[in-house]
Amino acid sequence: MIRDAAPADAAQVAALLGELGYPTKEAQARTRIKTLIARDDFRVRVFADGDAILGVGSLQVHPGLEHDEPIGFITALVVSKQARRRGVGRALVDDLLDFARERGCARVNVGSALHRADAHAFYEGIGFTRSGIRFRKTL
Repeated sequence: MIRDAAPADAAQVAALLGELGYPTKEAQARTRIKTLIARDDFRVRVFADGDAILGVGSLQVHPGLEHDEPIGFITALVVSKQARRRGVGRALVDDLLDFARERGCARVNVGSALHRADAHAFYEGIGFTRSGIRFRKTL
């Protein structure tokens, strides 16, 4: 079942973010979830099987200068190692895309680190296309 993330999900969300390579403490996840679910332009969803959270995804809607329609950005998507290749990621993305459509987004972007070949194959397999290179500067 896909549902909104809640602060009570923090421990499991932190563990999933750790699997993705972003070590996160439960308190940090709780604070982030509280902050993001309070925003109208953000959606944080979990795929739960009973009490177990198998995946988490988030999307933010951004207005843009270059287009009339806003753009959706998937800011995080992770499925537990035990639940991969079972449709959890696709279900979460479909759910996030529905939110983007509801908010008038004409397209959705997602970034993925160069070393994540499995993620690249996943996104391409569900209809995303490679569209450029992203750059980052740490402040």
